[in-house]
Amino acid sequence: GEIAKALSVDAWDIIFLNHFTFPSMVPSSKVLKGTELFVPSKKAQVDACSNALRNVSDFGGVSDATQWYYCADDETPKDIAEKFNVDCKDLVRRNRDRLSGIQPFSNLMEGTKVQVSHFERHMDTKVPYCHWTFPDDTIETAEPSYMMALKLTKKTRSEAKYRPFEFSLAVPISRYENAVLQYAETSSLASSSASVDIPVKPKVSKKRKRVEKHPDEPDRPKRPLSTYFLYMNEMRDAVKEELGTNAVKEVTREIAQRYNKLSDEERAKYRALGDRAKADYEAAMKTYEVEMNRFRRANPEWVAEQERIAALNAEIDDASSVASSRKGIGYRNLFNKIVKLTEDGKREAGSEFEYYYVLTYIPDLQWCHLAPMRKVGKWGPEKPKAQGRPKWMLVNENEGKEVDISAANVGEIVRSRALRNNPDADKEQWDIPESGPPVPGQDGRQIPRIRETYISVDSVESSVPSTSASSGSGRGPWTDTETARFKEAIAMYGKQWQKVSQHIGSR
Repeated sequence: GEIAKALSVDAWDIIFLNHFTFPSMVPSSKVLKGTELFVPSKKAQVDACSNALRNVSDFGGVSDATQWYYCADDETPKDIAEKFNVDCKDLVRRNRDRLSGIQPFSNLMEGTKVQVSHFERHMDTKVPYCHWTFPDDTIETAEPSYMMALKLTKKTRSEAKYRPFEFSLAVPISRYENAVLQYAETSSLASSSASVDIPVKPKVSKKRKRVEKHPDEPDRPKRPLSTYFLYMNEMRDAVKEELGTNAVKEVTREIAQRYNKLSDEERAKYRALGDRAKADYEAAMKTYEVEMNRFRRANPEWVAEQERIAALNAEIDDASSVASSRKGIGYRNLFNKIVKLTEDGKREAGSEFEYYYVLTYIPDLQWCHLAPMRKVGKWGPEKPKAQGRPKWMLVNENEGKEVDISAANVGEIVRSRALRNNPDADKEQWDIPESGPPVPGQDGRQIPRIRETYISVDSVESSVPSTSASSGSGRGPWTDTETARFKEAIAMYGKQWQKVSQHIGSR
């Protein structure tokens, strides 16, 4: 405290500057003779003053800081400019961004903050942030500043402040030198360079590379179109002209309706075209394979490079995928699904339960919270489609059987139906077709399983069951009409199975 009075500075400023050297220092501490202390500089005190009136009265107006004036009631910019001997136009121009609509004769409210100096300086819309702590705080106990996480906007030399920040420091800044280089060189190092080479891991691009096509590489034949798409291509222009529109949805719907009304004799034409195209495709593929093998033998280096690029692209895709790293799973929406665990998952969670219900799923973290399921009886005649199969419910959470597990350890998504339609999952009951025998009266046939994947319209032909004579609505082999409606629905609705079922009508 006595040192602060002698130097006309604040005692806490001295304590702050010497905190790391003397952590226990307080205003009443006794200092040994000859102790060196950091003290605030006089220039820093002067330059820290930004109050225009105090700068004039206490420091004679020599502060290099930008000066601000808090005006009196009804004071005008012209009065303020005369008081501080500055140009009124410059004063109005500099404060116009902060005080919208300000004019030389505007009457300002009491306490309005007006800049009255250094009009040429660049004023940022955001001011620098200073994180303050108490003098007795340590790095370990002080609260972190969230502003420290923000990215600083560095200015170029021409945009930098006129007063470097070093002027505000109590001690000069010196360049840091590596302590290893301050020792005398030994004989083993005398002939070597003083610099140390640090191995740097080469940067690997995360951008996929394009697999180039060699000028001599044969072209792969295109897959043949299905019967429906052959008909669509033939009718598209005529339907567009009749409807007077190019809207894809309307044109596709009209073509699909016309296709459904075709007789077997009318469709025979397109089946013949499809069979011919398929035969041509198979013959072309055989020729392509022969030519491709000849090309690989003639250009081994080119083929090896393209295979390397393809493998690199596969690694990039695997690294950037948010899905499980286990091969074949890919991204899946696991929320509210019934699943099985992989062998790794069973080792982690145990093999007591076969099925689990996904209560929580976070795709970014690939993390799941699962509730196990157990049998609680069998479905009776009130649910004819599930009759004879087990009822499944969630294990009560009070038993403590729920598990947190990586999505990589979640295996197959099991096809299931919630038959009580209860919003409370703890009271819901599920039918899992694979867990019991097929329903009597369905000719021993289970409901076709639907894979958890995206469906390509080009592959619809091979996805539809065999089309032979119908054995009744909703059962037996599919008719040609049902097949066409299924393909049309896939083209329009994709994986929205409820709409697909409604569009078919009989399935």
